[in-house]
Amino acid sequence: MDGEIVDELKNEQSISLLFKNMITVNMVTTLVYYTNKRIANLGLNQNNVSVVEIYAYIGLLILFGLGNKNNVDIDLLWSDKCLVHFCLYASVTFSRERFQLISRYLCFDDIDTRVNRTENKFHKMEATFNLFKKNLNHVKPSYFLCIGETLYGFRGSCSFRQFIPSKPARYGIKFWCLVDVKLGIYKH
Repeated sequence: MDGEIVDELKNEQSISLLFKNMITVNMVTTLVYYTNKRIANLGLNQNNVSVVEIYAYIGLLILFGLGNKNNVDIDLLWSDKCLVHFCLYASVTFSRERFQLISRYLCFDDIDTRVNRTENKFHKMEATFNLFKKNLNHVKPSYFLCIGETLYGFRGSCSFRQFIPSKPARYGIKFWCLVDVKLGIYKH
């Protein structure tokens, strides 16, 4: 349904369509290419990642986020002691080692041309993020909109990481968002 607008999330088909319109094959293929290039440049003896694996990886990240499992230790999610159904999805989808490998080496840009693009602090993710923002145009917002800020918790090394003591995560990357209150969808 190229170019059609998804305006309500009432069933699994529309959610699947929205996902496919936002996380396109072109975007995932680009991630696969850059990730495999990074793995090859590092001289690692690892199997290349595939388009299916990246889709499964993104799906698991969304599932973990929906279940508030984003701060749980990865070892617990793949252990036999985990009593939550998310663990079953994780262990059936990937081995823990493969999930960690993709997490460690996932690359969003061409590392060979990175030196030429250092004027922008967001240069490592800019191309992929711009594709994602463009894909958000498939969503037709309702009349109930507001502007808000979101802090994505992040404690790693990043020159634009911020400290906001009033937020639950306190340290992270801040985004300004256009939020559709009715659908719960926001656009950065």
